[in-house]
Amino acid sequence: MKIFFIISIILSIFPRSLTVETKLKTWYARILDENVCLYKSPVDDISNNTYFILEPTYFVRLIENANSNFYKVQYRDITGYVKKNEVKVILSTPQTPFIEHVNFRIFSQISQFMRSSPTTSEGSSSQVYFLPYYSQDADYYGKIYGESAVVDRTNIWYFCKYTADKEYFGYIYSDGVDKMTEYNKNYEICEYVASPDFSATDKQETPNLKISPNTNKFRILIIIVSIPAIIFVFMIFKSNIILKLQKIERVKEVKPFFDSHIR
Repeated sequence: MKIFFIISIILSIFPRSLTVETKLKTWYARILDENVCLYKSPVDDISNNTYFILEPTYFVRLIENANSNFYKVQYRDITGYVKKNEVKVILSTPQTPFIEHVNFRIFSQISQFMRSSPTTSEGSSSQVYFLPYYSQDADYYGKIYGESAVVDRTNIWYFCKYTADKEYFGYIYSDGVDKMTEYNKNYEICEYVASPDFSATDKQETPNLKISPNTNKFRILIIIVSIPAIIFVFMIFKSNIILKLQKIERVKEVKPFFDSHIR
């Protein structure tokens, strides 16, 4: 017990403290209905002001109040705006906030061109990147209604990210793609609140071992000086154990002698 007492004294030299890290709470909001747009600016105008339509039941991360009608938000790596009355703020952090890892195959030349807007009327000036035939590497974010690039066909375009020599963002015409990854609605159960408090914080307490630079040399010296004391106590402790074992052996030797004479 003495050796453990000495060690505990040495360890007590280093004071353990509790570090409290304070950071702003991260807020999310659920997309309630179909046709909720991610806007490029906090203005109620869908013409040339929409990135894409957000998938209902999923979420956006709230950044701040843009104005009385819009939140500034982030959806994956796209920053934009949503109308406050089209989302519902939640208290917790969702496990799957966004749709991710959704891809499709490009089988037609009409869909090989990634464009800066959902139309072909701007010609080559709107071309962002030319994707390989049968490529399945475009990363889907959401859809948007634009121009029917083929007469009497769909007017749906997909907003995507494509990674080559760098990351490209743009629109791919949906009529020339197939084999799209299936995804489900998000059925996470959430607790809703009326509005976010962007000044709220999350506090995390972390045990921390701090050593002051001013006393560092002194403590190292104490440890060095204490090592012989620990060895000395250990030797005494070991000697006591040996003596006790020797006594036990003597008792074992004497006991048969007395037993034989008593009989």
